[in-house]
Amino acid sequence: MKALLHSLFALALVLQLALAGEVRAASSPQACLEGISAAMQAGDADGFASLVDIDAIAAQGLEELEKASKDPNLAQWLPPVVSLMASKGALTNATVQPFMVREIRNFVLFGVGSGAFGGAPATDYKSASMLGPLFAMASMGKKTIGQTGTPEPMGQGRALVKFTVHDEDNGCDYPVQGVFAEEGGGWRLAAIRNFPELILQISMEVQD
Repeated sequence: MKALLHSLFALALVLQLALAGEVRAASSPQACLEGISAAMQAGDADGFASLVDIDAIAAQGLEELEKASKDPNLAQWLPPVVSLMASKGALTNATVQPFMVREIRNFVLFGVGSGAFGGAPATDYKSASMLGPLFAMASMGKKTIGQTGTPEPMGQGRALVKFTVHDEDNGCDYPVQGVFAEEGGGWRLAAIRNFPELILQISMEVQD
């Protein structure tokens, strides 16, 4: 069970670090990234949710775990329980996936709303996630963004922006390739292009 939680945290980590911002629509991918520090410092969970398609990214991450379980170069680093579940399609079936997506979303929003990811956790803030306390055992440290790249147009109203996330809890840096989509007059984080590399990095860290 602990191994499964660590791998779910790997997905949650990518989400929690990816983006945050004000409730109003972001005028550009840069505007989204520029708002992350202020949003986390303010514990702005609503702003985060308005600019990140959390459910879609969580589902993408679970699907990437399933793919990783079928790749010998990646599967060897996955925790055994997660590898087994993923190889059987248990993380992406119609029964389990909605639950996993909901739990990841609740944990991420708890990290933002509680102020933990901004470095000032509020002890009286309650998580809506059933697995929240167990996720918290993995990492609730401050997250900072750096090394932001220039948006690269991808066509069809999408742009790729590369940036690095530093986790002060474990001292690690995570290179994220965020895919931003123009939706409803603003920009929103819609996907993570380098999920396999991030899953591998975090799985290796968990085993150390």
